[in-house]
Amino acid sequence: MNDQYLYHYTTPQGLIGIVKSKTLWATHTMYLNDTQEFVKGLNIAKRILDQLRNRETNEERIKKIEWLQKQVSIFSLSTFVASFSSEKDQLSQWRAYCREGGFTIGFPYEKIEQKAEEQAFSLMECIYKEEDQESLIYKAIWFKVSQWINNPNQLKEEVITYQDAERYKVGGDLLFELIKVCPLIKDSAFCEEKEWRLILNPGQKYESEKRGFFSRGSIIVPYIKFNLGEEIDFWGKTRVVVGASPHIEDSCESVKNLFRCYCGHTVCIEKTKIPYRHWW
Repeated sequence: MNDQYLYHYTTPQGLIGIVKSKTLWATHTMYLNDTQEFVKGLNIAKRILDQLRNRETNEERIKKIEWLQKQVSIFSLSTFVASFSSEKDQLSQWRAYCREGGFTIGFPYEKIEQKAEEQAFSLMECIYKEEDQESLIYKAIWFKVSQWINNPNQLKEEVITYQDAERYKVGGDLLFELIKVCPLIKDSAFCEEKEWRLILNPGQKYESEKRGFFSRGSIIVPYIKFNLGEEIDFWGKTRVVVGASPHIEDSCESVKNLFRCYCGHTVCIEKTKIPYRHWW
């Protein structure tokens, strides 16, 4: 990773919110900017289950795979994610996320990883190569369901039995595993972003005060707060890159004032190396 920091691209209003509240917003996966992001991993999972079903000749195992196929949907696999990049000053990301001007705020990797563990999040690097994506999801599926599929116990539909309880446990385990990996699957066209993601671990309960909503056009988007804490050691190591602006010196000074006001000290500030263009 680039100097062991992870960077979050944000607007001026977004930076104010992060520093003032000491939180990041993890967005519901059904409302990501690119709606196909989460769907791609889901489609790979469906395709792998189709392949397993088509290769199978045993009727009992076929019925088990078909039942698993019914459980896999975008609704059952949804979670909350927040995004970072190991690239702190990249033109394509400035254009995508800070078109009217903005900032990247950088945090030490080990600090974010520690806070993720404390709050039942996983911090993982996104995967762009198709062969790696297929391998990851195949392992997630096979690891959770192979023993159950090959178990000779009959699949009973008419009454609740021990086998039924086992079936629902296996189904839940599979969904939990896919929730952890599907948000990592991104189209190779975005590989230069070198994205990392905070992913809320499946099955976690979170306090109502961490829940919120914001508007994006005509859509109301749910999110939950990821707490960055108040520690001086954390915020003292934070970095900010100021994006291209016709008044970049003024912008740097305003960032200093923002951190002095809400963190009690200034912050390491860099200026983008990308020249300002009004047509951004």
